[in-house]
Amino acid sequence: MRLIIGKNSKLVRLLGSISNFSYISHKEVNNCELRKYSKIFIFSHSSKSEEYINFLNKLPIKKVIFISTTAVLANFFRKQPFLYPKNKETYEKFILNNGGKVVRLGIFDDDWVPLGLRYPKTTINQLINFVSQENFKKVENLYNLKRKDGKYKKTM
Repeated sequence: MRLIIGKNSKLVRLLGSISNFSYISHKEVNNCELRKYSKIFIFSHSSKSEEYINFLNKLPIKKVIFISTTAVLANFFRKQPFLYPKNKETYEKFILNNGGKVVRLGIFDDDWVPLGLRYPKTTINQLINFVSQENFKKVENLYNLKRKDGKYKKTM
């Protein structure tokens, strides 16, 4: 049996019901018998770092697969002004340093991506196949690079 934490997440709702999975909110962790699960997928996110690390400390991290984002890759190139990629990188480091695993997802809804640009694309089917597999790498990048058809129009 596997557990998904973050049942109210938009992505989790898109996944639908997958057999052999239980779904809970991060608020239900204290009332959940975590040891009965072989894998724990964390879709839940918080911008409050200290609070979130306290939440992560309640989990058997070696069973955890943390759902992250390709946005963290921007941190490798330059300091980011946005909290989201910084926070996700902090949580990734915590998970990895404590024996857990990380998967980085790309963009699901690409309607807003400008024509002609390349971007990391993840599909719901890729994600369903990923959470259903047996073996997981320490860090998995789950996306394909796509190019949005059309000509890029720079606006200023």
